[in-house]
Amino acid sequence: MGSILGKYCKALGMKTIGIRRTAKATENMDEMMSMDQLDEAVGKTDFVVNILPDTKATEKIFNADTFKHMQSSSIYINIGRGKTTDTDALIDALESKEIAGAALDVFEPEPLPADNPLWDMKNVIVTPHNAGRSKHYAERAFAIFKKNLKSLLENGEVIENVVDLKRGY
Repeated sequence: MGSILGKYCKALGMKTIGIRRTAKATENMDEMMSMDQLDEAVGKTDFVVNILPDTKATEKIFNADTFKHMQSSSIYINIGRGKTTDTDALIDALESKEIAGAALDVFEPEPLPADNPLWDMKNVIVTPHNAGRSKHYAERAFAIFKKNLKSLLENGEVIENVVDLKRGY
């Protein structure tokens, strides 16, 4: 998913910095850094896009300390999972202008309570978490299922969109 996001960002003329468990080179990324370099990486960017899965290792990984390392002009975008972000710390960072704004597609808790301050903040965009749906969704999902079922029956293995249960995604 990161390399696809990188492709679109590069098309807009952006320099891309990717983060993963290891700093292994990744297509469409100008620079790669490891998860232990997250604070350094967010300090170098104008837009921080969180596409992390929900695992024990990623829970509240975007927290008060992370937001302090971001530039005051940075925008935080979360299209991954809500539990990866400490919501209270994000609200504090937005209110204190530690970061310029946020665009949020996922939340903790979800659904976002009606009285949550994020709804009324002028520097926050809230979107529903359904951007992956399209009129082609069922057709595309069935094609993946069909390919995996054929492979499972013929070779005993699933080959596309495989979930690694040890990693949690």
